[in-house]
Amino acid sequence: MRAPHSLMVVAVAGGAAFLGSLIDNDYYLRILFMMGVYYLCAAGMNVLVGYAGQKSLGQAGLFAAGAYTAALLTTSLHLNPWLALAAAPRSRRGHAAY
Repeated sequence: MRAPHSLMVVAVAGGAAFLGSLIDNDYYLRILFMMGVYYLCAAGMNVLVGYAGQKSLGQAGLFAAGAYTAALLTTSLHLNPWLALAAAPRSRRGHAAY
């Protein structure tokens, strides 16, 4: 029963990766990337608010802290964006523990 759903998720992810490789314009690639980021945030809120019935602003705060950390690492320290993206969740864990 779960196999068609998993297959659809893999197909959509593969299609998005293929579409991203075809786009040469950085503006459209950024739009596509931001759509994915906002979808992940909205899906997390849907699970939290829709299924569990809880209201949480902490998730949005930690999401923003991770994004801000990634932006600072890439602009101020000139770190590779992929490394900054990998380092951002580690800083969020520090914020969540505090």
